[in-house]
Amino acid sequence: SKSIALFKEKLAYLAQNEQHILLSVQHILFDSDGRLAANYASDWSRILDIAESFRQSIKAIFLYDEPFWNVVSNQQKGRFTFVSAGEMYDNPSTAGRLVHKTLPDTPLIFVEGYKVVNADLRIPDVFDWIGMDCYTGFENFSGKNISEH
Repeated sequence: SKSIALFKEKLAYLAQNEQHILLSVQHILFDSDGRLAANYASDWSRILDIAESFRQSIKAIFLYDEPFWNVVSNQQKGRFTFVSAGEMYDNPSTAGRLVHKTLPDTPLIFVEGYKVVNADLRIPDVFDWIGMDCYTGFENFSGKNISEH
């Protein structure tokens, strides 16, 4: 398909220009409600086949952007078809195990929205790198310094 050709073209361009690739797979492995896509394993296999020749350039895999903030914000919007926090813990764990099985030396990235970062946040243990999105500056996360979160 056209999107596969574009994907290959972008990977080739990055690898050719000796760029490091951060592969974002949220829209491949998950549906719009945060559930694992029906064909997530076969879709991952297909992506892996395409990316095989660029494997040395792939430095990390980004599974899902702000997973728990997505749960909270969808509930606040009254969109209750979105997964629960428990499912949002389990689904990236399942996808992450699949990715680690096929690319064991490629780190998995977890990035969460700062509004849900607190002592109760459980991050699935499949992730190697952990980060937090901040759009206002490190000195003011909803009135708190970064070290207070």
